[in-house]
Amino acid sequence: MKKIVLIEDDKDLCEMVQYLLESNGYQTFLAHDAEKGMRLIQKQKPDLILLDIILPGIDGAEVVKRINTQPYLRDIPIIFLTGLVSDNEREILREKLNVDGKQYQILGKPFEGSALLKIIFEALGP
Repeated sequence: MKKIVLIEDDKDLCEMVQYLLESNGYQTFLAHDAEKGMRLIQKQKPDLILLDIILPGIDGAEVVKRINTQPYLRDIPIIFLTGLVSDNEREILREKLNVDGKQYQILGKPFEGSALLKIIFEALGP
């Protein structure tokens, strides 16, 4: 069973995504802030990270920087869940997050469950 860590401060969205993922065979771990999320990532070493950008405390960009300093974590695919969805905002975000040329998927909120599952499947495969 593939493991996914979801770092999202919207508790209702967390519950919805957790239900969707677990109904589709993924093991899901939730954090509502970046510090707890980092601890979960280090402990669970997930197959994928779903990460909000605007979080209490440190933001999603800082989480990515911390992940990328740890060789055993830096290859984990990251999908950003964000309300920042205009083309200009996505480009700014990509530039801000560009570390070692790594590409990140960005899914705008609100989103359909099928869109989330599709992007996860593309990142993880069967």
